[in-house]
Amino acid sequence: MDGDSGLNIIYIGTLEAMGIMMTRLSKSNMQFHRVDFRSAYHAILGRPAYARFMARPCYVYLKLKMPGPRSVITITCNRKLAEECLQKGSQITDEQMAMAELDEYKKAADPSELLKSKKLTVESAFQSGGETKPVHIHPEDPNAAPTNISTTLDSK
Repeated sequence: MDGDSGLNIIYIGTLEAMGIMMTRLSKSNMQFHRVDFRSAYHAILGRPAYARFMARPCYVYLKLKMPGPRSVITITCNRKLAEECLQKGSQITDEQMAMAELDEYKKAADPSELLKSKKLTVESAFQSGGETKPVHIHPEDPNAAPTNISTTLDSK
């Protein structure tokens, strides 16, 4: 239930689960552009649906009431299922935001700078107790300082 929304959205998976073929849908003068997102919900009903069915949502009690042919029809939501949808919706949103942020970082970051160390190279106070050999961790960057690895490590 989204009484603030001017749209009613029914997802393709919901239509398929209801056995409604895509060929039964009719064209609309409403245009959607690039609406491609996952949702934890089956449908989102907004003001147009409430107006058409003369329905009244109650968000506190998770109920939807509308006039029926003989009396008021009351649809009651499962609170546990509503909480699961809320949690799944938050997870989906977090994933989408992380992908958007990663895209922005990729646009702003210079890949050649990623392998270069931002710190000045100084002699470490750490001294190895055994024999070591220098190994280049970043073989693509010849300027990167090698890392000393023990020569006495077990092959496993």
